[in-house]
Amino acid sequence: MLRAMSPLLFMLLVACGEPSPETGLAATYSDQLKPLLYENGLLADQIYETAAAAQGGKLDAAAVEVRWASRVTPVAEHLADQAELIIPPTGWETRHDELVEIWTDRADGYRALTDALARGDRDQWREGRKQADESKVREERWFIEVNRLLAPHGIALDQLP
Repeated sequence: MLRAMSPLLFMLLVACGEPSPETGLAATYSDQLKPLLYENGLLADQIYETAAAAQGGKLDAAAVEVRWASRVTPVAEHLADQAELIIPPTGWETRHDELVEIWTDRADGYRALTDALARGDRDQWREGRKQADESKVREERWFIEVNRLLAPHGIALDQLP
């Protein structure tokens, strides 16, 4: 069969070969994160929908509190919990621990916002907002850096699919 193959096709098949072990580990980690990234996208949707409805006058303060307590904070907490359950492949442990910390801090910030809404506590609101905003920036940086590391393997993570 190899005699019937064109030299160019033969060279392409040989050049492609098997992926490196590092590419396999990167792909494994990417595959483990995919369900969580979809949930991260759903969380973002809940936040945007709640903010848009509140700014558009469709939700009063009590309705915002209910949405935040029932749709935003629980999803953020679930996402952080699910991330903790992942056992990253060799070489990805430190990066994954960073993501777990970021998502846990974000969930804590959202819980503080939920509590602040329930109590009408502006100081707690500011502190929760600060924590959530800082987590968002850290998350953005994490995805930029991890995608830079994944790029040589032909892999990219979509933060909010």
